[in-house]
Amino acid sequence: MSRIRSFQIPCLVLRGFVLVALAHGTVCSGADWRQFRGPDGSGNIVETVPTQWNAKKNLLWKVKLPGPGASSPITLGDRVYVTSYTGFGTMTDDGKKEDLQRQLVCLNQHDGTHIWTTDLKSKTPEANYSGYMTQHGYASSTPATDGERIYVFLGTGGVAAIDLAGKEMWRQSVGTGTDGWGSGSSVVLFDSLVIVNASIESKSIVALDKTDGHEVWRFSGINRSWGTPALVSTEAGGHELVVSSQNKIDGLDPKTGKGLWFCEGISDYICPSVIAGRGVAHVCGGRNSQFIAVRTGGSGDVNASHVAWRERIGGNVPTPVLHEDRLFGINDRDGIAYCISAKTGNKIYAERLASAKPAAQPVAFQQGGRRGRGSRGGGGGGGGAQFYASLIAAGDNIYAVSRAGGVFVIAGDPKFKLLALNKLEGDETNFDATPAVSEGRLYLRSNEHLYCIGKE
Repeated sequence: MSRIRSFQIPCLVLRGFVLVALAHGTVCSGADWRQFRGPDGSGNIVETVPTQWNAKKNLLWKVKLPGPGASSPITLGDRVYVTSYTGFGTMTDDGKKEDLQRQLVCLNQHDGTHIWTTDLKSKTPEANYSGYMTQHGYASSTPATDGERIYVFLGTGGVAAIDLAGKEMWRQSVGTGTDGWGSGSSVVLFDSLVIVNASIESKSIVALDKTDGHEVWRFSGINRSWGTPALVSTEAGGHELVVSSQNKIDGLDPKTGKGLWFCEGISDYICPSVIAGRGVAHVCGGRNSQFIAVRTGGSGDVNASHVAWRERIGGNVPTPVLHEDRLFGINDRDGIAYCISAKTGNKIYAERLASAKPAAQPVAFQQGGRRGRGSRGGGGGGGGAQFYASLIAAGDNIYAVSRAGGVFVIAGDPKFKLLALNKLEGDETNFDATPAVSEGRLYLRSNEHLYCIGKE
C-alpha cells in the first residue's frame, strides 16, 4: 500500500522570481519532460540550458532525496517528480529485503519545495542486494506521466498509477522474476496504454490500461533486456514499438502487441534503450559494443530487407542520442566519446574524455563508507563503468553525465569539441541518472540530491 506525506506551499520569492503555488492540479506545459529521455523519448530537445555550472554558479537549488536511485526526474507544469528507495540496500539501512520501500517525490519545479511524497511498498521481494545489484539499487526505472497520473514501474512490485495529489490509484503485477542486476527499464505511454519491458519479471513486454491497470496485451520471448522500448515512426505515418533484447530485435504493433517483424540483434544482454530515428530504429549495446540500424515497415524476418547497417562501435550501458543525423555516445568503460553517421554507421570521431574518472563505489559505500548488507564491494560487471546515464541533446550541445567525474558538455558537431566539464563539489555519491530539461533548466540527480541547474 502507499502512504502520502504532503506539505502546503506558500507564496515564495526566490532569485528574483515570484512563485505562487496552485491550489489544485498542475498546469501542463509544452516544455514538460514527461518520461525517460524527454517529450518524445529521444533525449533531444531544442531548449538550451547552461553549459557551465558548479556548486556556486548556475545552481538554482538542490534538495536532499529520501534515498538513492538511478531513475531520472520528470516534469509536468510547475512540478518535478523523481523516485528513490529506502529500507534496504543503502548505507543507512540495516533492514531486511522485506523492508524495501520506494518513494515517488513531488517537488516544486521552480524552487525545490517539497509538495508530497508517496511511499510505495512491495508485497513481493526484489533481487538480493549483492554483486551487480550494488551498482544501482532498487529505484532505476524512470516514471512517466500523461498529465493525469504518474506511472511507476517497481519491478516485482508491479506497475503503479499515482494521481497528481500523490494517491495510488491502482497497482498491477507484470511478473515476479528477479535477476542479479535487478530492474531498469522505464515506462512508455501510448494512447490509452502503459507499456513496460518486463523482460526480467516475466520475459515479456506488457501493456496495461491507463485507467484501471488491467492487462491489454502481452508479447513474450523478451530475454535479458533492461532497455526501454521506443515508438518509431513509419513511412505510412504510424508507429511501431521496437524492442531490443538478447539476440533479437522485434517490431510490434503498439495497439495490439502483435509481432510485425524481427531480425538478428545483439548477442549479449541489453542495457541501452532503442533510439528512434526517422523511420529507423537504432539499437546498440553488449560488452562487445555493437550498433544496428533497422528500417521500420517490414514484415516477418527482415534481416535481408530492412537492416540498414551493422557496426562494431559503442558502449554497454548508456544510450546514445540522435542529433542532426549523427549518433553521439560514450563507451562507458574507457570514457571514449564517439560520433557516427546515423545513415551509414560510419565513424566520424572517437575521442577519449581524459578527465573521466574510474567507477565510483556502489551505493552501500557512499555517504559514509560502510559496506551494505550482502555487498560484494562492487565486484560485479558494473564495477568498472565510468558512465551509466544516457546522453541527451539540449540545443546544439550534448550532455554526458559520468558516474563520478562530472558532466561533460560536448558540441553537437561532426568535429569533437569539449565545451565544459562541470562538477558539483561536496557530493561524492554516484550520478547514474539521465538528466531532464524543462523551461531552460537542467535537472540532475545523484544518489543523494536532486539539483536544478539554470541561468541565475
